Amino acid sequence: MSCADYVKASTGSAKGVLGGVKTGDAEADASMAEMDKAILKVCTKNPKTTLREAMQKAIMEMD
Repeated sequence: MSCADYVKASTGSAKGVLGGVKTGDAEADASMAEMDKAILKVCTKNPKTTLREAMQKAIMEMD
């Protein structure tokens, strides 16, 4: 999946792609929403990047 696809899917949902994932744990749910925002930020800057690369960059930026 490309970042462009991720951005398109994310804009189609009010909570984003990962923000709508419910684990049953409020802390985990908040982490998923935070990760979604970080990935979206990376993907918006670099739409040709793969989702895997964007996830790696997002994790590094979050730490």
